[in-house]
Amino acid sequence: MIGQVIADDGVRLQASRTGRGAAPLVLCHGGPGLWGMFGDVAALLADRADVVRWDQRARAWGTPERVAACRGLDVPVVIVDGGRDIRPRAAVDSLAAALPRVRRTVLPGAGHLPWVEEPA
Repeated sequence: MIGQVIADDGVRLQASRTGRGAAPLVLCHGGPGLWGMFGDVAALLADRADVVRWDQRARAWGTPERVAACRGLDVPVVIVDGGRDIRPRAAVDSLAAALPRVRRTVLPGAGHLPWVEEPA
């Protein structure tokens, strides 16, 4: 089940609950957009635990309203990302798909911070 959790300050966070086990297990992570990285772990634990994971603050950009706002932008956008980034590809792919005038450059040997890892 994918749904939303409302934080104390009213912010809506995306949440996922999977598994069939009796023991509850909450998977937390270090940053926004990374909840997808726990998908494989959640699947491995599905028989043993009731797995709950949620995305932190920045995931709200993926709401239908935000995607529609991105599609309405009439400006050129360049996305530069690293081919060895540890973040899920869907994070950048979905942004590129939502922007109407986007050009994307993938730096094959770079990770999440190409300007730090491979400065010119």
